[in-house]
Amino acid sequence: MHVGKSEGAQIIQLFGRGVRLKGHNWSLQRSGFATPARQPEYIQYVETLNVFGIEADFMERFRKFLEEEELPKNDQKDVYTIPLNVTYEFGHRLKVLRPRRKRGDGREYDFKRDGAVPVFGQVPDKLRQKLIEIDWYPRIQSLESKQGSQVGKKESSTFSNNHLVYLDYDDLFFRLEKFKRERTWHNLNIAKSAIRPLLEDGTWYRLVTPSGKMTLDSFSNVHLWQEMAAELLQKYIEEFYNYCKAAFIEPRLELRELEPDDGNLPQEDEYQLIVDADQQALINDIKTLTREIAARKGGILQAGDLKGCLFANHLYEPVLHAAKGSKIQIAPVSLTRV
Repeated sequence: MHVGKSEGAQIIQLFGRGVRLKGHNWSLQRSGFATPARQPEYIQYVETLNVFGIEADFMERFRKFLEEEELPKNDQKDVYTIPLNVTYEFGHRLKVLRPRRKRGDGREYDFKRDGAVPVFGQVPDKLRQKLIEIDWYPRIQSLESKQGSQVGKKESSTFSNNHLVYLDYDDLFFRLEKFKRERTWHNLNIAKSAIRPLLEDGTWYRLVTPSGKMTLDSFSNVHLWQEMAAELLQKYIEEFYNYCKAAFIEPRLELRELEPDDGNLPQEDEYQLIVDADQQALINDIKTLTREIAARKGGILQAGDLKGCLFANHLYEPVLHAAKGSKIQIAPVSLTRV
């Protein structure tokens, strides 16, 4: 095969995509990304595309480039385990808030299945009371400072008809549909025709930009407006969807006794910590924390990005926390800092 002898469309496709996979639940992702925990043994070899080239000099140069930039050369994952101890003999009749069960089938009320379909474009009073704000001043300031330009003072504004006439509503619509799919909000209806009227209503949002970026004297501002509109609409969808969900679920909540099969309690008997095989520093942190937990050391244990806590009165132990942005994945999910 004379593939990879020089840069071109074929080699870009090989590096960028490899081979198309159906993936878990049609996610088009390899097992290490779609379901990093509990994946079949040796599955990475089935999912690896091997290309053998004759005089494939460019492929070798590309591999060395990845090494120099310290980028991962593959998606090989290492999995480490920490025992997870769950207390089922609570000693007390603990109460938790849960959606009521339906009389017909005993199933808990679920917003996606039982709630009214949220209609994109509506603005509840609660969203007007707490305006959604996007602040582009730091991003523009950073960009223009690199170019040696000076930015003006901060200004708050909204979109006017003069701005909205330049926006690409097809692009905004498809971005919103992608955003909706990523969050599996299939019960949300988005109509392209509702985008412009929503942006015309300046009672629910605020745009923060340097002075001069909302003026009509430079066509370069149009791209900025497009990106700001996309971000603003995504934030609106998130706030609006969560508002609708809370409005449906909250009146249907009740106090119930905590049971061993409750979702608050892990059903697994171990944590799985998943990390790229070439991240030796993180692997060392995992091994260090594992040893300290096994030794039953008190207090908050920390090793790099990881923290572990042993609480005598907690329903399960240890409690793990990974720093925001850490390359270590934890299953079941780790403690989140709010």
